[in-house]
Order: sequence, then C-alpha cells, then structure tokens
Amino acid sequence: MDFSGLIVLGGIFSYVGFTVYVANQVDAAHRIQTAPAYLPSAHAPAGGFDRSTLLRWLLYGLVGMIFMLGLVVLQTAFFGEMAQDLQQELPGSPLPQISLTAGGITFALALAASFASFRLIASETLRERLQRFLARWGGHFNATSQVHLTAAVLMLVVAVYVIVNFVLQGGIEGVAQDIQTNGIEPGDVVFQGVVEVVVTLLGVGLAIRRGLPETLERLGLRWPTREDLVWGVGVGVGFYFASQLFFAVWLALTSPDTLTEQLAASSELNMAFATLPLAFILSTSAALGEEIWIRGGLQPIFGLVVSSIFFATLHTQVALTVGTLIMFVVSLGLGWLRLRHSTSASIIAHFCFNFIQLALLALAVEGTS
Repeated sequence: MDFSGLIVLGGIFSYVGFTVYVANQVDAAHRIQTAPAYLPSAHAPAGGFDRSTLLRWLLYGLVGMIFMLGLVVLQTAFFGEMAQDLQQELPGSPLPQISLTAGGITFALALAASFASFRLIASETLRERLQRFLARWGGHFNATSQVHLTAAVLMLVVAVYVIVNFVLQGGIEGVAQDIQTNGIEPGDVVFQGVVEVVVTLLGVGLAIRRGLPETLERLGLRWPTREDLVWGVGVGVGFYFASQLFFAVWLALTSPDTLTEQLAASSELNMAFATLPLAFILSTSAALGEEIWIRGGLQPIFGLVVSSIFFATLHTQVALTVGTLIMFVVSLGLGWLRLRHSTSASIIAHFCFNFIQLALLALAVEGTS
C-alpha cells in the first residue's frame, strides 16, 4: 500500500475509532453501564457540540460513506465502455469492468443500507422495533444505547464495503486473479486481526465504561479451561470433516468446471498460505480477530443468526456459492460454542477448522515439490 493509501486508511480508522469512543462516552454518561464518577456529562461541549449531537453527525457521516460506496460502483458501471477504451490504450490501468446490472444492484443495496442507517439514527421508534425483533433471535440490542446504534450502523458500513469491493474486483474470478497476481501479505492479515480486536475492545468500553475484568467477561474471554479445549478442538475437527463431506456431495452434484470456478478465490487464498508458518499466522489472526469481534462483541447484541449472516457476508472468497452456506453453518456452530461455553472455545474451534485445512494443504504442496 502506498503512502497516500495509508493516509486514507488511517483517516478512516481514526474516524471510526473516534465515533465509537464518543458513543461510549454518551452511554457512560447516561448510565447504561455503571460509569466511573470522573466521566463528564453526555451534554458537555466537545468541539462546539454536546456529545450526543456530535455523535449523531458522526453517524450521519457513516451514512454518507455507505451511499458513496454504492455510487462509486454505479458510476464505474455506467462508464464501463469508457473504462474499457482507456484500458485498451493503457493496458496497465487497473480499471474494473462491471456490468450495469451488477452496478445497479450494488447501488440499490447501498442505498437501502444508507436509508436504513439514517432511519435508525433519527428514529428511536425504529430502534425499539429493532430491539423487539432481535430479542426474538436471542439478541440484547438496547434501543437507548448509542454504542449499540453505532455498532448497527458500522455493520452496515462493513457489509456494503465488502460487497462493493467484491464487485469492483470482478466477483470470484476477479478476487482469485487478484490473490494470484498480488498475493496476500501476512502482515496485512495480522493487521486486520489487530484492528478487529482493538475496535471491539473500544466498542465494549474498555477503560471508558468497563475495567479489564468486566471487558473480558463481556466478551466471553477467559483462560481456556479443559472444557473449552475439548469442545473447541472437537467442534473444529468436526467442522473440518463435515465440510469435506459437504464438498464431496457438492462435487457429485456440480460439474468439475463449475466447482473449480466457484472455489477459485478460496483455492488461491489457501495456496497463498500453503506453508505451515503462514497457515499458523492466518489461522491465529482470523480466529482471534473474528471471534472476539463477532462472537464476543456483536453476537450478544444482535443474536446468533444475525451475527452469523454478517460473518458469512465477510467471506467473499466463497460469495454467491453454496460455500456461503458453509460459512453460515460454521458461524452458527461457533456462536453456539460462545453461548454454551465461551468465546475462548469458539476461538479454539475456529483456529482448528482453518489450520487443519491449511496445514494439510501445506504438507501436500511440500510433498510434491
């Protein structure tokens, strides 16, 4: 990533982090969680605004981001012929080719997400309806919590960003080609995991609304017990064999060419980490980052099913294939571990599921080299 890209990325993370921080300040002042006595009022000035007003405008900024993401795809699709002509003149220019249909659908999704976000921010009645809906699915969304509202908006931002990036890359084929051409830096994977953990810790109010013991309890984290190890390893290994059985059935029902095309991105991703050290890095980073973020942070608020849908959406390497169903089922299992045991158990299961696949592939590659 070049310097300008780092500046943009740093700006986005700073914006998101500050938004989450302000949301925690507002909730702490409103006593949604027991707050330290030194915390100022939610209505104390912050840059010329009281905190509640500042937070609202920060959230509206996220709504604007969602809309702009969709608009980028729509514009790219509309100017497809121009991009194609330019790419013929400048073969090295990375201009994506997107059909008008794909661009229109993506823009419609972004528009719907931005409208839903706007209404959630503006309407407490809608938030109360969302609270009742999520309660039926095991969620504990609080309509009066600004942290929960911020989490809902950020989930929509991330989901739209993932979809937009997938479309701009050219779908599964484009994702596979990008991985094959550019590879994946282990440092990027570790950085992503660190960001997921840091944002989650900030989101649950570490050092703002909660101390460290309360934060670990809120996230379902503990030093792994014997029960965590047994269930985590058992479920992780079980997921691996179940997925292999599923792929065998999938292969029997699908032509080899179609299966190869649908698994292209996933295969390239696996090959990019087809050594034991890299397999360990990817498996550890994904397990810690995604489980602390989704199972520890989001699932208690939005429930098992909604958080699992979000989890499946993030895995674009199998998007628009039955592999998405596998990711959803795996997420349900990991979420069950979180409910029944702890997030530590789900981290162990997630690690085992990923590492077994990558380690076996690494050994196979080394054996043929």
